Amino acid sequence: MTELTKTDFRLAAMLKRAAVFASAMVLLASCYDIFYEPVFVPEEGSSDYIPYDKEVIPAEGDTCWFYRELNRIVVKAIDPSEEIYPYRWKLLIDGNMVQENTREYLETYSKEVMEWWERRTEIKWMDNAILFEVPVNSSVDERSVEVMVSVSNGLYNSEQEDDWGEWFIVFEGTQAGKGYPDEMMPSHSLEKSQANIFEPVRIDMHKCDEATNLWWYKSKGICDSLVWSIRGFEDTKVIMGHGHETIYFGHLFTHPGEIESVLSAYKDGKVVYEDVQNITVTNEKDFLMFDWEEIVSGTAEGGSYHNAFDDNRWFSSGVSCKDGNPVVVFNWNNWEDNSEEENRRILREYISHIYGEPVYTEKSEVEAQWAGLFVRRDDRYRPECIWMTETSAVALFYVYNELTETGDWKIIAEPLRK
Repeated sequence: MTELTKTDFRLAAMLKRAAVFASAMVLLASCYDIFYEPVFVPEEGSSDYIPYDKEVIPAEGDTCWFYRELNRIVVKAIDPSEEIYPYRWKLLIDGNMVQENTREYLETYSKEVMEWWERRTEIKWMDNAILFEVPVNSSVDERSVEVMVSVSNGLYNSEQEDDWGEWFIVFEGTQAGKGYPDEMMPSHSLEKSQANIFEPVRIDMHKCDEATNLWWYKSKGICDSLVWSIRGFEDTKVIMGHGHETIYFGHLFTHPGEIESVLSAYKDGKVVYEDVQNITVTNEKDFLMFDWEEIVSGTAEGGSYHNAFDDNRWFSSGVSCKDGNPVVVFNWNNWEDNSEEENRRILREYISHIYGEPVYTEKSEVEAQWAGLFVRRDDRYRPECIWMTETSAVALFYVYNELTETGDWKIIAEPLRK
């Protein structure tokens, strides 16, 4: 055999080996590509194979497993009788990983082999089961639970991400939020079920028996903050939040009617729970918070009536009795906006809400009635309107103080003359 012939054979052999190697690489690459892109294949009656499938995992947490064989989910173009591949899985709650694991192998069998196995034994094929612990959900909100799997190209515990296929979901469900009985939720109480307008009422916040303070509700995930309000009114008072808490406080209800006192629990800007207490607010005195005989007898005193919502805004009153003629002067105080027009508007709207619209509004009528109804007049007073009740004459007036060169609007009330 000539050297040329030997060279031809060597070259042919090399080409043949290269062709075999190339064919093997193509086959191998095709298999790896399949592992990189596994396909979820639902089986008929698959809900029987997956605990909590389309169900809710309890808030107390549980040990769950995905035991439908992974080879029934990872479908390969080649259906070998048996092959071994590493795989990894992870548990995510609300998109955050809380548990992960890598398995040394993934045994894949044909569907026929698995059906034969299940016919021969009552025990399900568990070698490839994924066991995961769902922790306690202390929040009142439900959360998502996912288990994801990634199959390797055959290199166990490879640190190269390129050696692993993409993640795909094998389990998807929800976990219930922590439910608390009503007696463990935020609540409050009012010391009275009935009060007259401007009568002080103490309001207490109740703590859960397990709590040392109101922040227990936040630590348990029930709410981020607690806010007190009166149904139908815009003002609110923060009870818990912004670094402080209020255990009790006093409030003066200024509007009569069946009032709802509301303690709202907020989480993520939304109301998740409300505790509602009712109180009947009456308007049974001669004028707002006073009976005339109390002033005559000297048992009534004026003062400031701060509400629970804002220390910068409040009503106030002054009482006096001269020659048996009682009088009340009622004011609105606002340190933030002490404008004359704002004080006038608030006083007129408030008295109209309590006693209806004023009876006398025309300037001539007001001036004529002013002289006959009110004893405690002053040349500096400029009345604007007059209300009439069964027991009282009430007027809105403006007074100018030359000494301070400032003026203000006030309400004056006197008993009707007999």
